[in-house]
Amino acid sequence: MKRFSALLIFVFCGVLLMQCGQRLTEEQMFSKALNYKEQAMALETEGLTDKANDLYLKAIKSYEKFVKEYPQSDRCTDVLYELGTLYLNSMQDPDKSIAVYQRIIDEYPDGKWVVQAHFMIGYRYANDIKNFEKARESYTLFLQKYPDHELAMSAKWELENLGKDITDIDFLEGEAAGTNVNKN
Repeated sequence: MKRFSALLIFVFCGVLLMQCGQRLTEEQMFSKALNYKEQAMALETEGLTDKANDLYLKAIKSYEKFVKEYPQSDRCTDVLYELGTLYLNSMQDPDKSIAVYQRIIDEYPDGKWVVQAHFMIGYRYANDIKNFEKARESYTLFLQKYPDHELAMSAKWELENLGKDITDIDFLEGEAAGTNVNKN
């Protein structure tokens, strides 16, 4: 009976170890990260910031693990772009956000988020870090590479208004005062 019990325990432990060591599929890992993010957002709207931040961190770690384990996935640029957003919006870390956007550009130059990543680097430098020289460089590079992209007008506007306080921008003053800027 002791042998049978020992064998049963050995088999049980073996099965348990095999289950623990199984690698999640691409879909499972992506769903897990997305689930953490969605739960965090729900907790945040309920005012449970500390619990939300814990889940945002889990989402970030899951997204990072996804990119590490599935670097050839069609979802990598989506995941990296989401990471860039999470680093800024939930972790208040614009430097990491910029690093992730740069990673999209460097590692996935044909990915669907490359243009937005170029723009967001300038945006983060201008609006979050307040490094206007780096912002100017980033926006200028963006306009050289993508002069006809729909974000080009936004990049030009950002360049024209770099370093200005929001209240110093003329068209906003008219709107804030309740006047119609586009008088016909």
